[in-house]
Amino acid sequence: MTLQLERELKYRVTAQAGVMALASMKRLGPFEVGPFVTHEVRDVYFDTPDRAFARAGFAFRFRQKGEKGMVTLKALTQVDEDNVHRRQEFESKTNDPLHPDRWPKGLTRDLALRVLGERTLRELFIVEQTRRQAPLLDDGHHVGEISLDRVRWRVDGFIDEDWVLEVELAADAEEGVLQKVAAALSELPYLAGEPQSKYERGMALLEKAEQAAGKDAPPPVAKESKKKKSIPFSPDESPLILTQRIVAFQGKRLRAQYEGVLAGEDPEAVHDARVAARRMRSALYFFRPWLPKKPRKLLNKRLRKFAQVLGAVRDLDVSMAYAHKYAGLFAPEAEAPIRAYLQAEREQARAAMMAYFNSGAYDRLLEALDAFEALEGPGKGRLSEVLPQLLRRAAAEVHLYDGTLVPECPVEHLHALRISIKRYRYLLEFSRHVTRPDCEYLIKLLVSMQDHLGDLHDADVGSKLAFELLRRPDERLSERERAGLLSYGRALRRLRDEMAHSFTDPHSPAPLWPAWRRPETN
Repeated sequence: MTLQLERELKYRVTAQAGVMALASMKRLGPFEVGPFVTHEVRDVYFDTPDRAFARAGFAFRFRQKGEKGMVTLKALTQVDEDNVHRRQEFESKTNDPLHPDRWPKGLTRDLALRVLGERTLRELFIVEQTRRQAPLLDDGHHVGEISLDRVRWRVDGFIDEDWVLEVELAADAEEGVLQKVAAALSELPYLAGEPQSKYERGMALLEKAEQAAGKDAPPPVAKESKKKKSIPFSPDESPLILTQRIVAFQGKRLRAQYEGVLAGEDPEAVHDARVAARRMRSALYFFRPWLPKKPRKLLNKRLRKFAQVLGAVRDLDVSMAYAHKYAGLFAPEAEAPIRAYLQAEREQARAAMMAYFNSGAYDRLLEALDAFEALEGPGKGRLSEVLPQLLRRAAAEVHLYDGTLVPECPVEHLHALRISIKRYRYLLEFSRHVTRPDCEYLIKLLVSMQDHLGDLHDADVGSKLAFELLRRPDERLSERERAGLLSYGRALRRLRDEMAHSFTDPHSPAPLWPAWRRPETN
């Protein structure tokens, strides 16, 4: 089993002249384009009649090349605002896609078997490609692959056809390569950014075929991406002025979630309010030497309490969502005891949160927010002098982990690294208007590392919870539930170890830490 992180740009070629120009290009921006090699690719996409894999968040693809076959479970994700498609992939070598029980042992096999259950697989659609592929080189170093594809989607007599250009980043290449490629391609009039994957195009054609046959099976809907806003400032202003703007902006977001938090019907209300508090606390932490001591300490104290009571609820919401997804994939019998335990814990956490609001503590937090925003005076220091040293310090805190991320690195160590990454990311986001020109690349890299380590942490927490429930004497578990918890805990432990390996090993398919260690991140 191989766990990969795919990162690529996708474009639709809108004119035949563009196809000819792309097929003959020798350079792309600052990069050399190697010779194109043409080969035929045939992909078959499968799912169950009730679309179990799509509902679990995966596209199921089988690709045959000669005598070698490969099945891939591709995570269904939303393209970001820069037209970059990022998604995790689980792969396994096999020539028998319809029988996952015959695949090599590993997470891909376990994942497929849990989703499949007693169902059978059926073909959704076929994607045939005449692929012209060339290496993308930077001073002789391989940084990616360019694929110019004539794509044909086939479903029950329905055919769709298009020309698609894809630029996939090499596993050890920095994401700045994609930005430079995108800048060069943006000047070509015959290209249009393609937000849909080939799976999504195929599902749209399948829906058309099913509607023509009188069936109704809509494709899965991807999550809407959220584009973050930033706060402008002048380098000549003081840290106090910027912190007040951050507090005003995030304080408005916090207040906006009040009714949703109390209603308890939308978990995202708790999440958004908690994130707003966390960002304000980060600003108070970074700029604390230049802020009035008493107002800062009072606001930080009340934000900390607010984040604690909401965080207890939010963490349990995340754990329940995680258990619902992964227990359903790996061990359905484990979900009921895990959910019962987490639900009881959540009721207690929510009761404590409501007690916080009923005590008047929330009103006192709002008073502290208003008082901090109303502080007057120019403040100490200037951002032009303060920010460079803070950015160097935050980056150095992340670089301190270099050399400590051994293959058997403790999860607690990786979690501490994630906190340092998050701090540096927040500071870059606060200062993005005047900081280094590659700020956006750095933020994206830090977000990728943070998300990867967050998923790793969730897998670790989930596995420990499963084993803890097995040890609790007051838990009345059936034999099926005990077997399910054991299977679930083991599967998450393997997933955790796979993610730790892919993060730290420079030879893995998705080496995020080696990308961070490049000189340009210093």
